[in-house]
Amino acid sequence: MIRLRPARLRAALLAPALAPLLALALAPALAAHDYWLELSRYRPEAGGGLLVSHRVGEKLDGEAVPRNPLAIVRFDLIAADGTSTPVPGRDGFDPAGFLKVDTAGQARIVFQSTRSFVELLPEKFSAYLALEGLEKVERERQRLGKGKELAREAFSRSAAALVCIGGKDGSVAAAAPLPVGLDLEIVPDVDLCASHAGEEIAFRILFRGKPIEGLLVMALSRTPGGTPLSARSDRRGRVRFKLSAPGFWLIKAVEMRPLAGVANADWESFWASLTFEMRQSVP
Repeated sequence: MIRLRPARLRAALLAPALAPLLALALAPALAAHDYWLELSRYRPEAGGGLLVSHRVGEKLDGEAVPRNPLAIVRFDLIAADGTSTPVPGRDGFDPAGFLKVDTAGQARIVFQSTRSFVELLPEKFSAYLALEGLEKVERERQRLGKGKELAREAFSRSAAALVCIGGKDGSVAAAAPLPVGLDLEIVPDVDLCASHAGEEIAFRILFRGKPIEGLLVMALSRTPGGTPLSARSDRRGRVRFKLSAPGFWLIKAVEMRPLAGVANADWESFWASLTFEMRQSVP
């Protein structure tokens, strides 16, 4: 476990009591950044331990997010047999979760956040929409005559990490995973535990369980030579990427829709990420 420095520890211990105020203070910094789960190991052996960190940042350069119970709607381990158990952890600490993985096979750790709110100047909001491929929202703002107004947004995070848990012989028996019911979800169409760098991988993008078309999806790698990729989802919600590099990958997407009936927001965004590790290509 990584302990926070004394000053950060005091702040973290105060976080549950001050969470509403901290959420408002941090919202401008978090609204235009990626959010993902990062594991100490993506291919552990059955019976081993696993640390789960939350990260927020850009271009895979992320800062740790200590565990805050008021920000958690769901933080679970979906085991290879489909059973779901909460990920334990200590409030105010990073890593946000630590657990033992007992069942060999493909598992996922999933996180769904509570809703937060942010206000952005119109020009900053427009730049953010362009960066995330949300031109449809910009067109709607202009159509409604709101292009020069302060943008009020609600946002939430859905993050998943795929874990390949090996048996005693190191093998991982798995299949393509099923959706788990996150608001915005990125689901591989193949068994990533058996996939290798250089293969073309299809992903489904689901919004509340249904395919979503036209969403900008990005793939980012930490490995030198792992070129960033992007594609729009088709009518079946699918995108395809040839993931050329081994190692850590992040797949991400953002959906935004008009929001009615909420006093302090006109738009609601849903952020999704999936992290996993690709094996070396087969010689």
